[in-house]
Amino acid sequence: MGKKYSIMVVDHDSENLDKFRTFLVGKGHLSNFCTSMSEAKSLMIGVYPDVFISRLDVEDDDGDILPYVSKNFPNAIRIAYDDKEKESDLMRQVASGNAHRYLCLPWDATRIKNALSKDIYTRSRISLHRCWKFIVKNKIKPALPEIVKDIEVLIRDEEFSFDKLVRLIEKDPVITANILKVVNSAAFAKNGTIGDLYHAVTYLGVSRVRELVLFICAKEAVTLHRKFSEHAREVADHCYKCSRLAGLIAEEILPGREKSTTTAALLHDIGKFLFFTYAENNPYLQFKELKSFFDMASSEYEVEEFGVTHAQLGGALMLWWNLPMTIVETAANHNMPLDKLNGIVRVVAIADRCLLEAHPGNTIQTDLNLIADKFPVDNWRKIAQKLHQDGENPFD
Repeated sequence: MGKKYSIMVVDHDSENLDKFRTFLVGKGHLSNFCTSMSEAKSLMIGVYPDVFISRLDVEDDDGDILPYVSKNFPNAIRIAYDDKEKESDLMRQVASGNAHRYLCLPWDATRIKNALSKDIYTRSRISLHRCWKFIVKNKIKPALPEIVKDIEVLIRDEEFSFDKLVRLIEKDPVITANILKVVNSAAFAKNGTIGDLYHAVTYLGVSRVRELVLFICAKEAVTLHRKFSEHAREVADHCYKCSRLAGLIAEEILPGREKSTTTAALLHDIGKFLFFTYAENNPYLQFKELKSFFDMASSEYEVEEFGVTHAQLGGALMLWWNLPMTIVETAANHNMPLDKLNGIVRVVAIADRCLLEAHPGNTIQTDLNLIADKFPVDNWRKIAQKLHQDGENPFD
């Protein structure tokens, strides 16, 4: 039996609560169902929610409940839901970081069951206690970059506009230059060159811009030790190539999700940066070849040496930084067996494996053959080889 979690659902509509109750009761989790924000707050005095699910319009005199939970319970996975006509508002909750995922009514038992099951499983994979123990032990301060916080505040503003977002980003010329480099790279297919920040931002969309800014700021948010500068460059190079290949694969097997897939791939290995913050007694410095830390067996090595894996650290960091659940689960689960994955995570994992196999000098054996009878894996392997030969990396 798997680990049990605290799950809280808040909705003034008792009918919706009954539907959640039907799914959750009997699963062994500590489930609480509240009809008001005050009732939920009262329960949270003694109960820390691992998963918090709320209808969008639940609020009290202090405002909406999702920002309250985000501030006071940063380990909680937050899911917002409401009627289909409010989907744009729900998307805004995810874009601003108030929620990790959104769901639309009317009730679809299968869809909601799958989403909750997936999120609970990802929560169990991350092992937040181990991640926090590693961060405290090594005195790492992975603070959210100020510009990302400013973007979140702006997105939540009722008077939000792309003009205001562009003016905010323009204050940082390094981020501006990097966004233009990325949007004009082969990772994002388009008809022509984008020459100004406004068109870059409107093309990418609010969520993609926020996530790209986060990746660009990652090295500043996580202070890297100078001895790991080349390791960090290798990781950034791998992440960029993975985003390119994942986008191409998504065009074939996940059409319509290319941009989300590209961003998830860009951030999938960000947990590795946390291993590069200190040099004293750091096992990675013993590796004679940089490609060694891309080996599929690296997770076992990381658990043995650090007590936690880069996938767990990456998933935890994405959760704490309030990124969408697709980003969290991709970071946390991309090294799982391919036949256990689906959706965006599977696409990124396929791209990751193809690049590992194609890395010059590597003799790594992956599990790509598990899906070779369903997908054109050999074609993707060839593209991965070409990506290594091209050597393009806008983050270099």
